Amino acid sequence: MLLTRAILEDDPYPVRAMLVAGGNPMVTFPSVRSQQEALKKLDFLAVFDLFMTPTARLADLVFPAADQLDNLELHDYGRIGRPYLGLMRPVSLDPTGWPTWKLVFELARVLGLSHLFPWKDNRDAIAYRLSGTGVNFSDLEQSPGSTTSYECKMPMGDRWHTDDGKLHYRSKLLHEAGNEAIPVPDALTLPYETDASFPFWLSTGDRVSAFQHGQFRDIPIYKSIFPEAILDIHPDAASRLGIRQGDAVVLSTKYGEVEVRANLSEEMRPDCLRMTHGWEGTNANQLTGLEHLDKVSGFPWLKALPSKVELRGL
Repeated sequence: MLLTRAILEDDPYPVRAMLVAGGNPMVTFPSVRSQQEALKKLDFLAVFDLFMTPTARLADLVFPAADQLDNLELHDYGRIGRPYLGLMRPVSLDPTGWPTWKLVFELARVLGLSHLFPWKDNRDAIAYRLSGTGVNFSDLEQSPGSTTSYECKMPMGDRWHTDDGKLHYRSKLLHEAGNEAIPVPDALTLPYETDASFPFWLSTGDRVSAFQHGQFRDIPIYKSIFPEAILDIHPDAASRLGIRQGDAVVLSTKYGEVEVRANLSEEMRPDCLRMTHGWEGTNANQLTGLEHLDKVSGFPWLKALPSKVELRGL
């Protein structure tokens, strides 16, 4: 979140060039205006992507990336409660671009950093990652379903990865940094409040199952399910403002405004609004800023923004 400051103000050090791989800051990063200003100021911007995204359109060089059908990837499903490893294998014999590992390995080679990436390809790199785990890459590769189960174990036996091997609810590190050792309601304060000008709390963090941030927007079946951005608003709040289902409204915060269609939803609190993000045309990050970052995580304020909504043309 401090990258734009580094580019625009040389603080804490200057950034003059950037390679963007697997990202689209012009859609998914806070404050579109700041992102555009920063990216345009760079001496050189390269983007590694499948699509000509808004970020790619600002680039000096666009490098075509391979898609998932051209990649060899290892997936760990343990984090969703299923102790399985899965191997996604390439099916295309004529890839349209480079897989990300090849870009990284080649960059390392020309920059004199090959010793940090000593593998000849991603197959070698994955085999190295699996070494010592009890899972053999060849067995995984030859499995009919390209999957194998594994046993979850504590990394240090029966000990937690703390100085004394115990689980702590009070954080010594947070306390030493001047924060509450145990998060309490009084410590979770926002840097602003709603008022007469901006009476609603707006969340721009809504997720749609068909999409992953800015991805998959042009897949026809997904687009048919969710063709455009929407703003959820409680029916009572909408009625007070003369807003009906499907109306085009103007949603604004102190950072900017967007036009979006209203969706009446009983799920919402009457004083809250919820907008889907990841859309290029109706970009929720026109409504967000970079001036308030969480002092512990550094995360920007995206889910509690004072806002207002009104019918278009009023």
